[in-house]
Amino acid sequence: MSTRQWYFASVTVETAATAVAAAHHAIRLPGVENGAWVEASLGFLEQLAATGKRKSVIPNYILEMLAFLDWDREFDEAFGCREPAHRRRIRRARKQGTSSRLRCRNNQYLLADIQLVKRTSDLDWIDLRDVAIQVLDYLIRAEEDPKTGVWRLEIRLQDSVVAEARGYIKSIATGRGPAPARLSALRYFLRAFEAKHRYAPGAWRQFEELSKYAKAMAKRHIKPQLSRQADKSLPAIRTTNTLIIPEANPFMDQAPLEAWERWFSPYRCGFD
Repeated sequence: MSTRQWYFASVTVETAATAVAAAHHAIRLPGVENGAWVEASLGFLEQLAATGKRKSVIPNYILEMLAFLDWDREFDEAFGCREPAHRRRIRRARKQGTSSRLRCRNNQYLLADIQLVKRTSDLDWIDLRDVAIQVLDYLIRAEEDPKTGVWRLEIRLQDSVVAEARGYIKSIATGRGPAPARLSALRYFLRAFEAKHRYAPGAWRQFEELSKYAKAMAKRHIKPQLSRQADKSLPAIRTTNTLIIPEANPFMDQAPLEAWERWFSPYRCGFD
């Protein structure tokens, strides 16, 4: 990815994504008429989110998006993170700087080019050409192509994440349950893993190796126990070939139903 956004910074706030903080913004959304109902509903979502189970993912997502609504809007306006491609090209031409942003819980992660870095000296920027950093499940660094001399942002999975995935695959394949159930569980894990990590373009080789490992484990421990007529296929997981900027906070503006269905897809559930 050649965006010249080789500088990284992070900002953390102590505020938690509580139902009270979420309700403060939710009752002011367009079309909301019953504030008491909103507060009660968010209280229920907070209880569901606290369980930590698979059903807690979407409640957590809603609470965080509402609780940090002002903070997300502040960063987008300050750094122009969500501007369309033609506006970003104009900013580059005028040397105003461009950036990309990801918020995870109460942490804001920023990538920026040198023009924007010069205008925001209050942040502690890290030059990714000099050092690699670990962010969430990923290792991020800038690498120079030895042939062309072009620097590109490289995002791959940390080795510990890959090792954990291999261990999970092995535990499924060698489990004691029925072979069809284990094969279904392995398929679900691979699809969920891809949905969660596919936007790390530098991890394509790691994905390829995990796919081969899953197929080898299934061939050895699961497929011999299946009938000849059974579907024995496994998905080959892949990354995207480019870094995708995450969707904006859905509560900033009105969005079509298709967008809401995509934001709250069951594949966001992960594989815990």
